[in-house]
Amino acid sequence: MRYYLAAAFAFALTACGGGDAGEQDVLDQVEALNRDVTGEGSTAGLVMGFEVYPGSEVTTNMSSAELSMVMFETNDGTDDILSYYRGEAEQRGFEVTEYESTSTARGINGKTADGAEINVHVVDNGDTRTGDMSIRTKS
Repeated sequence: MRYYLAAAFAFALTACGGGDAGEQDVLDQVEALNRDVTGEGSTAGLVMGFEVYPGSEVTTNMSSAELSMVMFETNDGTDDILSYYRGEAEQRGFEVTEYESTSTARGINGKTADGAEINVHVVDNGDTRTGDMSIRTKS
């Protein structure tokens, strides 16, 4: 399971523009930064003051000084989750756009003028929604 999380973190790091990590191998970074903080209401270590979606159960939380990635599960609807994160991002100066990747998955992307980025992706599983959020501070 740890290698799947490392791969997801490496993908998020690259997707958020962190692919220019220099000579240090991305998987070494993941191993050095990986800390799984799970449970309901867990907020440890998220950058830029972001919090985990209220009332959700955190399944994975990995953070460094410049990047956070959290995976969570909730019974709340996709619209509620995306609206919450849209508001949080816009309060922090992010220009936010919404996208639909499939009939059961939607998300938002955002970027600030100084280069910070956010991505929130939510999948509707019927009774529950699973989400992942990655935030990268300005480079």
